[in-house]
Amino acid sequence: MTPTGRLPVLVVRHVTWEGPHRILHAFDGRPVHLVDTLSAGAALPPVDTVAGAVFMGGPMSANDTDPLLGALAPRRTFLHWHGEILDPPSGSAVLARSAQTACQAFRVGSAWGMLFHPEADRELLDEWLAEPSMAAEAEQAHGPAAAHRLRADADAAEPELLAAADAMFAAFATRITAHADRYVAGPTA
Repeated sequence: MTPTGRLPVLVVRHVTWEGPHRILHAFDGRPVHLVDTLSAGAALPPVDTVAGAVFMGGPMSANDTDPLLGALAPRRTFLHWHGEILDPPSGSAVLARSAQTACQAFRVGSAWGMLFHPEADRELLDEWLAEPSMAAEAEQAHGPAAAHRLRADADAAEPELLAAADAMFAAFATRITAHADRYVAGPTA
């Protein structure tokens, strides 16, 4: 519990350029507990001390992790940065697909996993393209004009994308906040 009496949102980063960016706007000042997994002594807090968790990507494969986010908006265009595909975990429901892969998002139990980047806007895209390893990955997945094409696509899709992503982040924040508030309050009599 934080001094404000509110459980924080856990954000796990695997590299410095993969932060939650706009996701946290939906949490209305809820405290954030940031864990950088590559930092010496990095450790995850006990699950009962956080309201929910957001696991960011990085150079690892999405097949190695279960990123947690929230409810999906139907039929939207989001940034799919890389050329990876994944098979959903056993027992999960596929929630989104694209031309790149039959599974862009899934839900298993109370966890959601996404391969695409709903947190990305033009500002974040420019930060990623300024990172040499990310620019090289984009070129490998999308060809030599990747930076130009990604920026043009982001500019065209951003108004609709931001509204859809904000609604999705708000739904996620509402869900984990309600869960956390029930946990903090304890069982009802």
